[in-house]
Amino acid sequence: MKLYAVLAGILVSIVSMVAAQASEEVWRPSKPVEIWVTFGKGAHADIWAKQIISIIEKDQLSSVPFKVVNIPKGAGVEAFPRFGNLENEEHKLMLALPNIYTVPLFKPNVKFNLRLMTPIALMGSEAQAIWIKSQKLQVNSVKQLANAARQKGRTFKMVGPPEGTPRAMLSQMFMALHAINGTYVGIKSIGSTARKLAEDDFDAAVYNPSEQFKLTDPGRVKPIAFFADQRARSFQSIPTLPELGLPLTYHACRMIIGPKDMSPGAHQYYKELFRRVYESQEWQKIREEKEHLDRFLVDQELQEFIEARIAKHERWKMAVEVLLQTN
Repeated sequence: MKLYAVLAGILVSIVSMVAAQASEEVWRPSKPVEIWVTFGKGAHADIWAKQIISIIEKDQLSSVPFKVVNIPKGAGVEAFPRFGNLENEEHKLMLALPNIYTVPLFKPNVKFNLRLMTPIALMGSEAQAIWIKSQKLQVNSVKQLANAARQKGRTFKMVGPPEGTPRAMLSQMFMALHAINGTYVGIKSIGSTARKLAEDDFDAAVYNPSEQFKLTDPGRVKPIAFFADQRARSFQSIPTLPELGLPLTYHACRMIIGPKDMSPGAHQYYKELFRRVYESQEWQKIREEKEHLDRFLVDQELQEFIEARIAKHERWKMAVEVLLQTN
């Protein structure tokens, strides 16, 4: 009887020790977590990050607070190298947008290699559309827009983010493919493209539907076509460019990444955290409101997504350069 009691005591001790070790091996943040955003306060990306944090707080998904850190200089010119140089850092994340592909591509002095970072989760993507100012251009199709723009020549003006950004590339490629000798005007306040088009002396722009929904007088502008494989739910009458014979699609990704060499434990923790955010009712409502495309991706699927986007931006950069030289 005593032997059984001794054995039982030993077994309990072993189980307790194993459980304690397993508990210790589960990584959890030990201090506040930063989400870096490469745009200023109030920008679309800033709002995205704060919505994510709001869900984390509301659903009590973390024992430590999360906070947004805005590093807007050059839409990543400052933030990307700083983030890329982080070492032994597991409490800093970044909300990655399409500028994470184009800024290092167009600015070789910005030393940043996305392939070395830790991909955590794709939270969704937004389709882009070509919008026109209704009172300036009385057109209803891409063909009519191209004809009107060619007649205006250099006085035809498209507005958007600075040159070298994805939407600037889309705008320049659209003009080049339609032999439009127009002018592209880059602005610093990227999230105000829709407002600039509606209120200032511009003819057209490329941006996502959620920017349009923020306008107080949305009737001033209207979409002509979407850079997407399928029509937007809120704009079912508006065709996609592939439907019109122009195979140009572009989804602006919203992705969470971590620094290089993140430990497997931290990586796993953040993957599960953002999965729970993604699956929340609040995030699904946001997805519907913002016309999100793409699904939640992690691990190998996310790595393949990133590789495909890197290759796509490299091809587009070369295509834009050739088209601009030709025209």
